[in-house]
Amino acid sequence: MPIQHRAFAALYETYQDQYNPAIETMDYFQSRFARPNCSYYKIVEEGHTVGLVRTTVAEDADQGWLGLIGIDPDHRGKGYGHKAMLELESLYPIVKRWVLCTVLQEPRLVAFYEKLGYKAF
Repeated sequence: MPIQHRAFAALYETYQDQYNPAIETMDYFQSRFARPNCSYYKIVEEGHTVGLVRTTVAEDADQGWLGLIGIDPDHRGKGYGHKAMLELESLYPIVKRWVLCTVLQEPRLVAFYEKLGYKAF
């Protein structure tokens, strides 16, 4: 959880939204983890966790939900998020459409997803 809190702390300070992963409690985290078809992945570099990804994909679904992707602020700009998204897409070849939420007021976040071919709607 510390990596999740660090990854989203700046966004929480800016927007103070109640759904920000920076303020998720361990109980909430565990309830998410227990949901059917919900998976968490750590992004690891040289034995250190630098980020995480949460997805929900039903076994026979052609649509997946990217619940979150967060990179520790000390490790941003090194391609970890980009590589994680490409790996995620290859892990779920049946998924033809990924749905996600991001802060559209944050050009850095919008550019990240657009570079990967995602579009806001």
